[in-house]
Amino acid sequence: GAEPDRGPAFWGRLSLVCGLFLFYLQWLKEDNHQSYLDFVNLAFHEAGHIFLGFFGEFITTAGGTIFQLLFPAICLFHFLRRGNRLGWQLCLFWVGENFLNISVYAGDAISQDLPLVGGGVHDWTYLLTAMGLIAHTEGTARFIFGVGTIIIFYSLYLIGSDALTSRPFGSE
Repeated sequence: GAEPDRGPAFWGRLSLVCGLFLFYLQWLKEDNHQSYLDFVNLAFHEAGHIFLGFFGEFITTAGGTIFQLLFPAICLFHFLRRGNRLGWQLCLFWVGENFLNISVYAGDAISQDLPLVGGGVHDWTYLLTAMGLIAHTEGTARFIFGVGTIIIFYSLYLIGSDALTSRPFGSE
């Protein structure tokens, strides 16, 4: 059979998958890893506390995590509606990366070693206590990390699949 065309779209997507995979591996290399993307995520996290601050203590506290996941999800649906495959696939990766970040924060609920931006109560200490899960902090963090990992690997699979079909960047 004829060899498939391995043009710039293939090599670009393959490079992207490799780079994103290396980015993911940082969470396996060190405890409490924080990426440069987490500074962006933090802005949405803090906005969630403000915008959901009228719905009681639990929702206000959870609002940080809600917005941290909601904003990349909104971007994902925007690119999906526009037919920009790579755009929504990268946003899917971003959703997964947020789960990894959230797992670090949730895993810190008992030790509270991470610095808090606004001071005060640690979100995940409050949330896990309110849900009766504070004794299961480590398991909760691992579950959240697992969800993020699944989402990330699915996004890498999608990006890689498009490389094999030689889809140009951004095309449907």
